[in-house]
Amino acid sequence: MENIGGVEVETFNEPVVQVFDNPVGPEIYAEGSQSMFAAGDNVSIALWAPRSDPNGKLYRVIVGRITLPSRGAHGLAVALFDFLNKTGLNPDNPGPESGTSHAN
Repeated sequence: MENIGGVEVETFNEPVVQVFDNPVGPEIYAEGSQSMFAAGDNVSIALWAPRSDPNGKLYRVIVGRITLPSRGAHGLAVALFDFLNKTGLNPDNPGPESGTSHAN
């Protein structure tokens, strides 16, 4: 176990793999997460962004989904929380601009 951002995280002895950046890889802008779904060992998160119709009415539109094995999802959650704390963004008090919804 390792303490990351005040959270005890199970560490795994995996071989180090070199990471290459893909400059043409897809990039998604989302304002929040709409839902989360677990199937087997995988967790899927639906991401939304605001879109308007021709009359100006706003909608939340799912713009993408990310699916991770539970171990990867846990690592992402811990790393994101730690990053937000280190950069001075307070995850415990996201404020009125936060777009995250935990509706299932």
